[in-house]
Amino acid sequence: MIIKSQTQRILLIFVVALLPALITLGLVRFYLGASLGDFIPSYQGEMNDSIHNWREIYTFNQVGFKGGYYTVNEIPARVGFTHYYAYGPAYPMFYGLIGRFTGWLPASPPIFNMVLITITLLGMLIWLRFDNRQLAYVALLIVTFWPLLLYIPSNMMESLNHAFAFVLAALFYEAIRHSGQVSIRFVIVGLVAILFAALFRLTWILLALPFLLVTLRNGSRSRLWIAVISAGGLIVTIELLAVLLNAPFPLDNNNPGTIAENFTKVGFRAIGMAADAALPNLFRLFIGTPLEFAERIIVFVLLVYLLGQALRWVTKRTSRAGELSPPETLVHLLNLGTIATLRLRCCSRCCC
Repeated sequence: MIIKSQTQRILLIFVVALLPALITLGLVRFYLGASLGDFIPSYQGEMNDSIHNWREIYTFNQVGFKGGYYTVNEIPARVGFTHYYAYGPAYPMFYGLIGRFTGWLPASPPIFNMVLITITLLGMLIWLRFDNRQLAYVALLIVTFWPLLLYIPSNMMESLNHAFAFVLAALFYEAIRHSGQVSIRFVIVGLVAILFAALFRLTWILLALPFLLVTLRNGSRSRLWIAVISAGGLIVTIELLAVLLNAPFPLDNNNPGTIAENFTKVGFRAIGMAADAALPNLFRLFIGTPLEFAERIIVFVLLVYLLGQALRWVTKRTSRAGELSPPETLVHLLNLGTIATLRLRCCSRCCC
């Protein structure tokens, strides 16, 4: 009976891990009447990202750093040897290196995405040892989280970042489950994972602070300051790497440069520029499809709830059963707060 139960659980884990791939294959086959092998990078409206990304990866796959310029106005990164775009060389390097063993074809991106998502999701489920009810919740989340499914059959970087999300979610889950009582090796592995993800998307580094806070062995003020200073050092380090490795991108037509360089050039005018982009989006919160509107409402409702949870700690009220712990609330606040801020900050002409 135990063997049968274990077999069923292992089978359920594999089924849940394969859900993104199965749904992707099903939608492509029965909705589009095609297969992943038919994928060709294409130009859609104002978005040339698919072709651009495919060519960058192909260039690194073939000649490494000896390729042509993929930068704005052919201005390379400060280090000079990399000619890749404003998000840096990590993405074309990662897929390009894998492509040296598997080949890099027009249909490679969705296949790479699907395999990467399946492997990281499977690893997370095996490591965290979810029970059947938790596995059912994960399955429900997967089949209803349309950004995960939308980007697998594409040549965008989102699937790679979704894979990072599975890995980092597992690390945070373990830290919170053990109430921060984890080894130094675990903390180092977690920080290395965050730093590695931040090479591909800079904002992952914002998780360094909550990760250090949830892995504190005690809540003393000295340890809190150590966490804040350490996270600050990691953020500065990854930003310096970005300045060196990422090609300049113009904040406006007259100011080509990285985000940090542009801020030093325009000073506090950057705050006004951010407000100019955010204010129009405040009036666009009620514009869009019902799905888009529902997503925005959910994010802001959850933010209000989490702020209420944080207020309870400040006032030192006793928590009730079933409420989120301080570390959990901190992580969710940072995550959803960043999402809400970036959504407002996105240029109103973009589909953010």
